[in-house]
Amino acid sequence: MSAALQLVGGTPLATVTAQDLVAEKLGEVEWVIPSFIPAGGFTVLYGAPKSGKTTLAMHMAAAIVGSRVFLGGHSNLAEPVILLDLEQSRRVTQRRMIEVGAHQAFEHLHIWSGRPPALADLLATIEKIKPPVVFVDSLSRWLLLEQE
Repeated sequence: MSAALQLVGGTPLATVTAQDLVAEKLGEVEWVIPSFIPAGGFTVLYGAPKSGKTTLAMHMAAAIVGSRVFLGGHSNLAEPVILLDLEQSRRVTQRRMIEVGAHQAFEHLHIWSGRPPALADLLATIEKIKPPVVFVDSLSRWLLLEQE
């Protein structure tokens, strides 16, 4: 390695070979939505503005609360979901909920509409409701970015 690329004080990463990783017994993946959203994972929907991310998220939320089939599968959970709708008017959110059928399991779908909440308030809400998934629409609004 050239002297220009050496950094002082770094600790080498604990890497494994591909052979060792493949041989490791890691167990089965638990899914919130089969083959799409893993339990305990972090999933980000990314795309150009107005490309259907919100509509896709609404369909996923409807599947998780148990009122719809999603991509040929159905969530086995019928669990609560939190949707932070930080972009749209309540009228648009209401229309989209009806369009995807999420209103049919309305007691399981918890919606926050408005400005991004304080993190402590969101965490308290998560502790109370215990959803397997929290949708944030959109992350750029949550992070106070000007553009996606």
